[in-house]
Amino acid sequence: MKSLLGVALIIIGVIVVVSAVWPAWSTMNKDEVGDYLQEPIDQLNEVKLSGVAVDWQIEASDSSSIEVELVNKHNRTNMYSSVQNGTLTVEIKREQRFAFLSFDFSFQQEQAIARIPAEYIDSLEVHSVSGDILIRELSRLNSIALKTVSGDLKADSLTIDSAAVFNTTSGDILIESVLAEEVKAETVSGDISIPTIQGTLVAKTTSGDIHAEFQHEHKEATLRTISGDVLVGLANANADLSLKTTSGDLMVVPSLSNQQLSNREISGKIGEGEYPVSVTTTSGDIVIK
Repeated sequence: MKSLLGVALIIIGVIVVVSAVWPAWSTMNKDEVGDYLQEPIDQLNEVKLSGVAVDWQIEASDSSSIEVELVNKHNRTNMYSSVQNGTLTVEIKREQRFAFLSFDFSFQQEQAIARIPAEYIDSLEVHSVSGDILIRELSRLNSIALKTVSGDLKADSLTIDSAAVFNTTSGDILIESVLAEEVKAETVSGDISIPTIQGTLVAKTTSGDIHAEFQHEHKEATLRTISGDVLVGLANANADLSLKTTSGDLMVVPSLSNQQLSNREISGKIGEGEYPVSVTTTSGDIVIK
């Protein structure tokens, strides 16, 4: 009996030690900066922001420094930062040591506001777990990558030189307006809506609807959903179209040349048919207008 009690006490001791040491170990190479960070951009070529149980709001500023401000900060939440080889890394995390002995009765979701200088032209990554990401009015970035494990992604008024990537495991993706060489939007469970887009598009969801509107000229587009409807608007269409649904209806408003019809499949060209546009759903309708 005594030996079992001794083993139990040893296990508890190990858990306590690990709980105390692990947060410090994981942030060993980062400096704790409280609830506000300001970092000049003159030596930066990459910015990486991450957080757990925090909503991110990314916006443009006229400053020459990147600013990150933590709002509704909980007692055990800290912000850490480091700069290595031109990469600024900012991490917001809630410490877990002795969590079973501490209580936090805050009910407001923590929010991190990142202000990106308009003159910053390199890459930006934002990663959140159990939090939303909102980004707006950034017009000179080379690339962006936004990812949340459980939360919504919202973007507006973005002009990106190369790739704009949006990814969420459980949540919706709403991109009000984006101009990029390539746009990728993927969610496992959620809808994808892009009312204004220009460039190459890849949009995929397992369970949800997809809506994309090419207001001007479009390029290659691939849209896939297993359970959901797809609506695509093609202004100045120049598409080599391929549509397929297993259980649903197909509708194409513009006239098609070289049209081929089969069971729940339509292919053909709109205009010159220069760019492939492929739309597939297993259970849902497809409308091209």
